[in-house]
Amino acid sequence: MTGLWLVSYIALWILFLIVAVVLLSVLRNLGTLYESLAVAHPLEEQPIKLVAGEALPDLTMRTLSGEQVLVSTFQGARTAFFVVSPRCSPCTNLLKDIAENGAGPYPHDGSVRWRVIVSNADAAETAALIDQAGLPDGVLLLIDPDGGTRREWGVAGTPTTVIVDEQLRFVRHEVGYAEKPVRRSTAVVRG
Repeated sequence: MTGLWLVSYIALWILFLIVAVVLLSVLRNLGTLYESLAVAHPLEEQPIKLVAGEALPDLTMRTLSGEQVLVSTFQGARTAFFVVSPRCSPCTNLLKDIAENGAGPYPHDGSVRWRVIVSNADAAETAALIDQAGLPDGVLLLIDPDGGTRREWGVAGTPTTVIVDEQLRFVRHEVGYAEKPVRRSTAVVRG
């Protein structure tokens, strides 16, 4: 190898090293970006104040007509509380599913006997959401005007399903809505 061939051979190796350095730099920056996103939006578990096996804090909620209802009213049967918001499209899909399948047992947990929808909006927005989803009149619907589900239960996003046992002890919560919701915490409660 002499002359022009030697120069092109060396230039090729220099070009290869430059490409390798650029590629490593891009991968390093992607790793840094991924780590910063993981810190800003953790994928593991959304925060919830409820601890498996402990009693659900009693809240005062309202019906659409304005009557006060205590959460402790639902003691006696395993219950799923669906916390929803009118500005949440997965919440609308969840409510449409509930409207289509009736008020029977919760399909993701056959032991759940009561399904209660808890809206974190005012009565007018909640009524519009109910109309949009086509919920029948017999569905248990409560409004949380004081933000107790966020403040006392720690529900950070909607839709969130909070499942409690017969003594209103927290069992687990499910974040989001899909055919098979993601379970976030579980406890074996014996009593």
